[in-house]
Amino acid sequence: MAVRSHLATAYHKAGHTVEAMTLLEQVTADCERLLGEDSPEQPGHRLPGGGAHRGGNRS
Repeated sequence: MAVRSHLATAYHKAGHTVEAMTLLEQVTADCERLLGEDSPEQPGHRLPGGGAHRGGNRS
């Protein structure tokens, strides 16, 4: 999961927002399943905008 989270961050920094958010949503779902919804280890906390991707705010 960590590798995919880092890849999502790299996509985001490179301007590939849609790809980053798609990958981050997959990683977040995996983390929620394994760690629980409220875990501080959620990858959404690492990108600018936090969990904004869940609200459908894709740019």
